[in-house]
Amino acid sequence: MIKYTSIIASLVLCSTLAIAQPSSKSSSQTTTSDLNESVKRAREQEAAYQQAQLKNPNEKPLAKVGAKLPAFQVITASEESMFDTDLDKKKPLVLVLFNPSCGHCVDVAKAFKDSIDKVKGATVLFVTAKNQLGEIAGFVEATGVKHLKHFYVSAENTELNKYLFEYNGMPQIMIYNKEKILQKTFYKYAEMDSIAHYIKKAK
Repeated sequence: MIKYTSIIASLVLCSTLAIAQPSSKSSSQTTTSDLNESVKRAREQEAAYQQAQLKNPNEKPLAKVGAKLPAFQVITASEESMFDTDLDKKKPLVLVLFNPSCGHCVDVAKAFKDSIDKVKGATVLFVTAKNQLGEIAGFVEATGVKHLKHFYVSAENTELNKYLFEYNGMPQIMIYNKEKILQKTFYKYAEMDSIAHYIKKAK
């Protein structure tokens, strides 16, 4: 049975550090209450996930349309920590699960760069596996996305891919509304006009 142990432990540790140390924040604006909320949500997600696993071990309920974005922590290409609570609450989210060495992923990142005006109303977050953190700087350089606003390339520091990636093709592009509820998922590729359509619906 898959568990949320690592995400809860990570979030609890970060919450404890936030309480113990007076604000030494990076560019993120994570607060103690935000972290506590993430811990609470992660525990709720764990319970729901375990319940689903009892019925179907292969089911990923958090990857279904209508599911809430899981609590998470990632490390960005600029070596900053980002939590789900750091995301702009007034913007939809485009979450892209990717591999830095995947050709489709490179093409999709370049498509975002070339059509950035179509997604400017959303936050775009690329997330790869924890063990690929050292590869994301090269990905950012190769795709030219470094200076795009509200666009982040990162590696997970919790187990986001485990709970969301469905093995239907990479990248996996997930559109969330402002409340961070999943609206649509694309696999391998999506036309930017289609992504823009769902972003507009998600506002």
